[in-house]
Amino acid sequence: MKWYKKNPGFFIEEMKVIRENYPNLHYRIKEEIVFLSGELEFNATYNNINIQDKYSIKIVFPDDYPNTFPSVIETGNRIPKNYHKLIGDRLCLGTPMEVSCFFNKAKSIKPLIDILVIGYLYRYSYLEKYKEEPFAERSHGVKGKLEFYSEVLGTSDVPVIIKYLKIIFRPKFGGHLLCPCGSGKQIRNCHQKNISELSNISKAIISDDLEQLLKLQRSFKL
Repeated sequence: MKWYKKNPGFFIEEMKVIRENYPNLHYRIKEEIVFLSGELEFNATYNNINIQDKYSIKIVFPDDYPNTFPSVIETGNRIPKNYHKLIGDRLCLGTPMEVSCFFNKAKSIKPLIDILVIGYLYRYSYLEKYKEEPFAERSHGVKGKLEFYSEVLGTSDVPVIIKYLKIIFRPKFGGHLLCPCGSGKQIRNCHQKNISELSNISKAIISDDLEQLLKLQRSFKL
């Protein structure tokens, strides 16, 4: 059953929130796919520099929403294809794991728009106006994944990050295991919170990240 039919109360609440905060975005259902489309207007400030702007966007919701985050497309052809975009012109809002962790906490469309989508659009509007980026963008590919895990786990040591991911990838990890960070403590007394946050994410995403980091590790040994 489609998510909006399975939980109609949640769908109604989402529509209400969008109507109140982003009245120029409208929900549509076509061939049982739910999407938001229209103009997203924003007024955002970073380092005391305010930008007011608007973009035509489309937000497409997956069948298992809100367990999986939606994809966002800029439909006005204003942002070039080579500006931090993914396949299908989807906006690159961060690494899959990074966006999943953010959305796993929010479980709602408004925080995604407020923080990630407007953050992306603000950055491009700033670039248009000032000819430079207002803040650093997450690197693409495995480098971006490594940056994210370094921030969450407090280490940039690839073999250590791989150990964490292998533990997370288990059907159920034990808190009694020694923490990969090398502290000598059990996970439950060390990085339990960090691992628990990551373990709620799709195993497919973790598997893909683990595969790429293993390839990176092997390249170090060549």
